[in-house]
Amino acid sequence: MHEETIAAIATPPGVGGIAVIRISGPLAEEMLHRLFRPKRLVRSFHNHHLYHGDIVHPDTGSILDEGMVCLMRKPQSYTGEDVLEVHCHGGVLLPQTILSAIFAAGGRPAGAGEFTRRAFLNGRIDLTQAEAISDMIAARTERALEAALSQLKGELRGTVDAWIDSTTHILAELEAAIEFSEDLEEMSVEDISGRLRLLADDFRRLASTHGRGRMLRHGASVVIAGRPNVGKSSLLNRLLGERRAIVTAVPGTTRDFIEESVNILGIPVRIMDTAGIRTAEGDIEQAGIDLVWERLAEADAVVMLLDGSEPLTPEDRGILGKIGEKRVIPAINKADMTHVLQEDDLKEVLHEKPVWISAKYDTGLEDLKAAVHDQLAGSRNGETGPAMVVTALRHRLAMEGAAGFLSQAADGAAQGISPELIALDIREALDRLQEIGGNIANDDILDRIFSTFCIGK
Repeated sequence: MHEETIAAIATPPGVGGIAVIRISGPLAEEMLHRLFRPKRLVRSFHNHHLYHGDIVHPDTGSILDEGMVCLMRKPQSYTGEDVLEVHCHGGVLLPQTILSAIFAAGGRPAGAGEFTRRAFLNGRIDLTQAEAISDMIAARTERALEAALSQLKGELRGTVDAWIDSTTHILAELEAAIEFSEDLEEMSVEDISGRLRLLADDFRRLASTHGRGRMLRHGASVVIAGRPNVGKSSLLNRLLGERRAIVTAVPGTTRDFIEESVNILGIPVRIMDTAGIRTAEGDIEQAGIDLVWERLAEADAVVMLLDGSEPLTPEDRGILGKIGEKRVIPAINKADMTHVLQEDDLKEVLHEKPVWISAKYDTGLEDLKAAVHDQLAGSRNGETGPAMVVTALRHRLAMEGAAGFLSQAADGAAQGISPELIALDIREALDRLQEIGGNIANDDILDRIFSTFCIGK
C-alpha cells in the first residue's frame, strides 16, 4: 500500500451541476472527519453509504459547500485502498477550493492515471483491465465501447491465461522428461512440435487484429479524392448529414481540405474533402492540390470518386495510377443520371468493384459506408477475423514475440535439439504472455501506459 494520500477532481472541468473529488490513501477516513460535518448525528460512517452535510476547511472550520460524501474502506474500493469521494456543487472555482482544503489536510495532487495505477499495483485489476478503462473513457463509437468493455470484463486476460496454462503444461511435460531422461523416448516429438505451432498460430491470429483494434481506439482517416466537380463536397455533406462543404458547379471551388468526424459502422473516421486534382490554374489551387497528395499518402483509406455521367478521363486514370495499392474504395457518383461510365471501362484501372451512389439523392450511401468499413476493418470479400480485437500495440508485440519463441521451440523439437534449449524458448514465450497481464518490472513501461490517462482516473 502507498503511504501518501492522493486527491483529484474526477469530473470534467467547467460549469456543471455536480463535481466529484476522489481521495485515496491512508488518510482518507481521517479526512472525512476533518472535512465533513453531517446534518444528522453519525456515530459511525458505514461503508459505501452517502451522507449529507457541510464540507468545511480542515484548519478554520469555515463552510465551503453543502454536499455529500461516501467512504469506501479497503479493499472494497476502486484502488484497493481507503477511498473517500466528496460530491459538491460544480463549477470552476468551488471544486478547486475544496481540493485545496484536501491538500491542506495532508493530501497531494494525484498524477495522471494514478488511481487506476494503484488499483493495478494493489491487485484490484490487471494491466489489460486498466488499459480497458482508458479505452472506455476515450471511446467514440459503440463498437469501440464494446471492445473496451469486453477487455474490462476479462475476455482478453482469460484468453491469455488459457494460453499460459497450455504453454505451461507443455513445459511441465518437457521438464519432466528432462528430469527423468530415461523416459525421454516416450515423448512424441511430433506431438510437442505440433502443439507449439498451434499455440503460436493462435497468438499470431489475435495479434493480427491490432490494425482493427487501433482504429477502434484511435480512429481512421479517409480521404475523398477525385478530379474537380465529381461531387466530393456533396458526398461529404451527405456522410455528415449536414451542409459542411460549399457545393457549386464551378470546378476548383474547394482549395483547402475540410476534415470532420463521422461514425462508420462502429469505426470513428476522420473524413476529408479535398481539392479536385487537375492541372492547376494558379498558385493557390496548386498549393491545394499538393496538400491533397500529402493527405492521400497519410490516409488509412481513399474513396476515389468518379462521375458516372461522363466517360473515364485521363485525369481519373492519372489519379488512380498515382494512388497505387493504397486501400481504395472506388465510388461512382451521379447514379441518378444516365450511366455513361460503364464498369467494363474500369476493369483495367480498378482492383475493387465500384459502389454506385448518388450524393444528390442519398442513394447507395449505406453500401459505400459498408465498403469503407470492410476496407478499414480488413474484412474484404466477406472475410471476418476474431470477434475479440487487440487495441494496444504492446499486446500485439508480446503475442508476436511469444509466437516467435514457440515457433523456434517447435523447430528445435522437430530437429531433435536438446530439450533444455527447447524449454528455454518456451519460458521466454511465457514471459512475453505474462507481460500482457502486467508482470512488468520496468516502471518506465508503467509510466508510459498510465501517462495517457486523465487526472482523476
